[in-house]
Amino acid sequence: MLRTYLKKNLTFYHVFEATERVHVISIRGSQSTGDWIKSLKLWSEIISYQITAVALPVQTLPLSFVTSFVTAASFLERLMHHNREDFAFSSLESYLSKHLINGTVDRDINIILTGHSLSGGLAKILGSRLKIPVVSFSSPGELHIHGKMGFTLDDLQRYTTSVVSRNDVVTWIDRHGGLVQYIGCSAQRNVPCHSIVNIYCELKEGCGFDSPIKC
Repeated sequence: MLRTYLKKNLTFYHVFEATERVHVISIRGSQSTGDWIKSLKLWSEIISYQITAVALPVQTLPLSFVTSFVTAASFLERLMHHNREDFAFSSLESYLSKHLINGTVDRDINIILTGHSLSGGLAKILGSRLKIPVVSFSSPGELHIHGKMGFTLDDLQRYTTSVVSRNDVVTWIDRHGGLVQYIGCSAQRNVPCHSIVNIYCELKEGCGFDSPIKC
């Protein structure tokens, strides 16, 4: 079963695999500059902090301090622009809560969230908030925005897995929590390290699995 949902703030796909009884929810990646800007706003405070830390001789500050700074800065953003922090994924969070979490599916059915790039970051935020396993690919980190986005470090550690290419600049945003699997990036393929094609081929070669998709 495959269903596609086109919502105002994002598009996601719902796949149900009957044999293993698994629901896979995949969030579509950014399709335009506007999509990037909307999603990146979730990381705007930590991006500003990281840029400042590079430009100025700022010492590494404790996680708790940086998290408090991000949370406080996001509060000011909401006051000035009247935005909700969940604007980028509120429709999917509502869908998951209504259809898959609150007693509407059997207890032995599993749910997995996934996404690439900024959508992978959204998946990790959602998974940590709703306590659903997540596998993301080439996403930003989420360690410093956990207070702002309303999830705990314990849930982040328990429910998220990040596949990270070492030379992918998108993955340099924030820091990754949970399980992190680093992969390489072959320059011989002439594809950017952020590309899902590179990730697929690196995993295929590293894990040795067969598939009809060639690299």
